[in-house]
Amino acid sequence: LHPEALDDGEGAQMFSAVVPGSTARLQVVAAGKTLAVLRRPSPRPRVELAHKHGVSVEHGALQVHWAERGSRKAILTARVQYELSARQGWKTLIAGTPSRSCSVPLSIFDGAKSVRMRVTVSDGFSSVSTTSKAVGLGASKKGVSHPSA
Repeated sequence: LHPEALDDGEGAQMFSAVVPGSTARLQVVAAGKTLAVLRRPSPRPRVELAHKHGVSVEHGALQVHWAERGSRKAILTARVQYELSARQGWKTLIAGTPSRSCSVPLSIFDGAKSVRMRVTVSDGFSSVSTTSKAVGLGASKKGVSHPSA
């Protein structure tokens, strides 16, 4: 691994590194001393857009709901992204939320006619994503629901 050191300005050191998918255990060592041992949680996380709600336009906002599962010992965090077009690519709205839903004002999408949403859930070792079909943004009628992928 080639960690990137981050200094929080208060004397504490943090690091981030890409861990190969096959890694089952991560040992943090400094000056020959083991500081921490982390093990891959089992089972690996799973995520899907919630069947009943999924992605919907309500009250001038896009509502995104998802269901996630993973190890009871792991803290699952989600990243929510949107894509207006393949050319523009994915843009992150929320990163690291422990929530299972979010509400996004339609004004963020700058008058776009449709949007695709992606939710990625991570347990710190593994990540998994689910992506919606294109959701029409033209009419923000109360309770108009759009099925997810």
